Amino acid sequence: MYFNNHFYLTSLLAFLLSLTAADQCFSVRSWWRTRKGQEVNPLIPYWHLFILRAQVVIVYFFGGVAKLQGDWLQGEPIRHWMKNKQPDAIKPPFSWFPQVLHEEWFIWCMSYGGMVFDFCIGFLLLYRKTFWPAAIAVVCFHISNNALFKIGLFPFIGIGLLILFFQPHWPRPLLEKLQDRKQERPANRKKRSLLATEKGTGNARLASVGVTVFIIAYLTIHCLLPFRSLRYGGDPSWSEVGHYYAWRMMLRDKDAYLKFFFNPPEAETVLEKSGRAPKIGKSHVVKMVKNPHMILQYAHALDNTFKDMNLSGVEIRAVAIASLNGRPFQLLIDPEVDLAQASYGFFEIPGWIIPLKEDLRPGLYPTSSESRKKAIARVFEEEAAPLLKKTKRKKFTRPIEELLPDEAIVPETERLDNIAPEMEDKSLILPEMNPQPQKTNTGDPR
Repeated sequence: MYFNNHFYLTSLLAFLLSLTAADQCFSVRSWWRTRKGQEVNPLIPYWHLFILRAQVVIVYFFGGVAKLQGDWLQGEPIRHWMKNKQPDAIKPPFSWFPQVLHEEWFIWCMSYGGMVFDFCIGFLLLYRKTFWPAAIAVVCFHISNNALFKIGLFPFIGIGLLILFFQPHWPRPLLEKLQDRKQERPANRKKRSLLATEKGTGNARLASVGVTVFIIAYLTIHCLLPFRSLRYGGDPSWSEVGHYYAWRMMLRDKDAYLKFFFNPPEAETVLEKSGRAPKIGKSHVVKMVKNPHMILQYAHALDNTFKDMNLSGVEIRAVAIASLNGRPFQLLIDPEVDLAQASYGFFEIPGWIIPLKEDLRPGLYPTSSESRKKAIARVFEEEAAPLLKKTKRKKFTRPIEELLPDEAIVPETERLDNIAPEMEDKSLILPEMNPQPQKTNTGDPR
């Protein structure tokens, strides 16, 4: 499962727009109806606008709620991202004075300023007297994000959503002024009452009990979902349980190492020579190695591949070693658990996910690629290797050649580890316990 908060928001807004009369005015449909002589009602029920505004406020507010945790309040991972930002990755206006990104005062302003912004901005946009200062703050906020982080179209979507918070009648005065310039207003023509249009829209009653129930249910669900991690316990940025649908953005920088082990060991050779190892893209590999749920899904895909080859009972284990926001590396997944038989519960943290050690401090990032490599190797040798040795080794009853499918055997160079080709990222599935140094990751803002 691949999740992105920005795609999630886009999907929710598309769903809500499909329920509203967003094309009532200033649309191709209204233009076509006017051209055919049909009357176009400029008013829509107030709930159409209300639920869209409420969705945007929820995104901002719970983005602030998610930042009420220890790492963010200590300036991580913002501090790490700013101090390791490559000059060519910075856009104007920050590219004009990049040295400010390394200043502690700037890091604290970003951490606490971003949290306060998320908490307040949605409500400030709703209040008419604070709308324009809030709108300017939104534009500056998203321009800054676009200059510092690679987050796609979201900054432009965030700025575009400001249109929802303008007064409902706002385009009409401008259009009427343009129209009056072209033709003189008749003396007996009364000025159109824009307040009546606004009042009629704002005070329109909900169409039915069904609409009321839908609005209450929709908003209740989206206000409760971000709090479900309190029931699970642990840190959602580590276990990923409770991370989805909670607007937890810009909170983590994960460095990870992943290696699958099979029992019997010959299963890996069979998989490599058959050429049937499930292939995934580079961007998904970067996500998978840090996400226990994705690792489990890939293990199940491997298990299904073995079953298709009539090889049942193959045990699949994973050595996943990770660091969250600069903490010392530790095991993410229990190497003793056969992931082919494991499951993922959505109402609890699975037992095969090892909890984050609470005594580990954030911000202690490796000072070099060599120190990172040694830290991962130490965890592997001291924690993972002893557990793997306890596994009772299985054997196939037939030679490997007889287990392979009838089609041609792929070359020896096409190894299982090539599901993750070399990329400019430090999170790789590596063939040996000798991770090669990679460029520093600038973080995962999604």
